[in-house]
Amino acid sequence: MKQNFSYLLILALFSLCFISCEKEDEIVPTEDIAIEQLFKPSADAHYMEDSLYNKFNVWVRTSFEKETDVTNSPLYKNISIRTILKVDDEYLESAYKYYSTLLENFPPSFCKLYLPSEIFIVKEASGGYGPELNTNIGRSRFLTMWPNSHPSVWWIEREEIDLNDYDNHYYKDKGLASDVWSKLVDISGQLLEYSKEVEDAGWSYSKIYREELLALPWRERAPLRAKIENEGGFTYWSGSLSFKSDIGGWMKLIALNSYETIKSRHLDKSEAKAKKYKAVIKYFNDLGWDIQATGNKYEELNKLYRNN
Repeated sequence: MKQNFSYLLILALFSLCFISCEKEDEIVPTEDIAIEQLFKPSADAHYMEDSLYNKFNVWVRTSFEKETDVTNSPLYKNISIRTILKVDDEYLESAYKYYSTLLENFPPSFCKLYLPSEIFIVKEASGGYGPELNTNIGRSRFLTMWPNSHPSVWWIEREEIDLNDYDNHYYKDKGLASDVWSKLVDISGQLLEYSKEVEDAGWSYSKIYREELLALPWRERAPLRAKIENEGGFTYWSGSLSFKSDIGGWMKLIALNSYETIKSRHLDKSEAKAKKYKAVIKYFNDLGWDIQATGNKYEELNKLYRNN
């Protein structure tokens, strides 16, 4: 009898873990259990935490008592991050404004289901390989440093970044936005439901392409990489591996670029990409998000503010 009970307990725990793989529309406690809701901004939190949480079901947060409050997400913990500092008071307003501006580019219904549950903003998060400017901790928490800048210009002291125009910083620094989106789409790709229509618009997903590519010397990979992308309908060759990587690549490309830019750089040069683009646009439209309108807006404002 005791052995049978153990089997039942293991089965119940496995079922609970399986169910927790999807992000809930609202993170609230089950009424029958009568557990206090802890996953929400505290009463004394910054005013934008509460407003963003209520609108998007994403907790944009900056406060913590100990480092494990940051490194231990509900479903995963990052033991490589050891040094974590809070955002300086003078930069708090700009930090919240940056991610408020980003979230306003999504329909709230999309955020509630397909973005990380938390965006944790810190001044510094360092591990064995240096600063973690933007990183995911599992698929429920995105960790980002602030002030922040394009990772390729790491030699600029982050304290020297002019945040007096922080209202427009999201649109001004496309390099930073691109790196942030790379992390967000990695989580969204895991949460979005697979679409056969999207896969059928290009080559079927397979790890064979990667094996063929990696079998070649590094300097000889470019032609095969281009073939996978242009004939397979992928924004980058790694999109051929899975729906997660494919939809994530398209999501980032479209959300940060106008239709005219995408057309000239991708669609006019590849029939497969043009076909895949139509399937992807329909996929997001069906989810209630005009993602191309988001990209058109980003490119327009990026051109406006980056030159000022």
